Amino acid sequence: MPNPLVTCLVVTHNHEAFIERALDSIGRQVLDRPFEIVVADDSSSDATLDIVERWARSHSGEVRILPREARLGITRNYQRAFAECRGEFIAVLEGDDEWLTSEKLSLLTRPLRDDPTLAMAGNYTSMVDESDGSETLLPDESPRMRRLDILELSRGNVFSTFSACLYRTTAVMAIRPETYELLAYDWLVNLSVLLRGDAVLIPEVLTMYRRHAGGVWSAKTQQQRDEQVRDILPGYMALFEPPVSDSLNEMYQYFVATLGPANRNEP
Repeated sequence: MPNPLVTCLVVTHNHEAFIERALDSIGRQVLDRPFEIVVADDSSSDATLDIVERWARSHSGEVRILPREARLGITRNYQRAFAECRGEFIAVLEGDDEWLTSEKLSLLTRPLRDDPTLAMAGNYTSMVDESDGSETLLPDESPRMRRLDILELSRGNVFSTFSACLYRTTAVMAIRPETYELLAYDWLVNLSVLLRGDAVLIPEVLTMYRRHAGGVWSAKTQQQRDEQVRDILPGYMALFEPPVSDSLNEMYQYFVATLGPANRNEP
């Protein structure tokens, strides 16, 4: 059986309130070649995995649910999940988010299929605050087609969330193992992928990113987010050479100046 064009990678932990909507948004995708779904649940203590298993039984396509393991944490869960992806491309959807159109995969794979120098593609995102229903466009600008190299991405995480990203699988598999020793959110993975090529941001809002009380990142205050970025930046800087490391250091020095020195107890 030939490999699928895309692996839709669902990464989840305690998302019972949202996971079915996330999976349904994948099930609606229309693509000219087969795609697979891989679910990496990080030892949820709620009904998330039960819902995933029930949904998989009713879905006509290929769904692989990775074996249950002890809690891995976000970084190690992504590491084991990426290793299981067989598609030419990997489209990530976190279990509390969803894709907004059935053309998401088609629109993001097209530029990578046309241009082998691209390592990833992403889209604009609607961040919805569950507490009041308000919506914010990410990035906060009028949508436009943008091509980015690693240096531009080192100045800020344009893609906002894993759920807005589609990667060339060969670029993901080339990520150095030491990357996963750090707290590797989407920004670090994106930077690592861009060592293998550029990225394109397409001018379409294709992802809904939920901000809710149980969110690992979204539940933090802005100061807490800034402090965590400050604390992980020294590790990120060590993975890259100039001028990327210099750019990351500029950001680090800004956070130190505004927030104080880094907390060395952070992972």
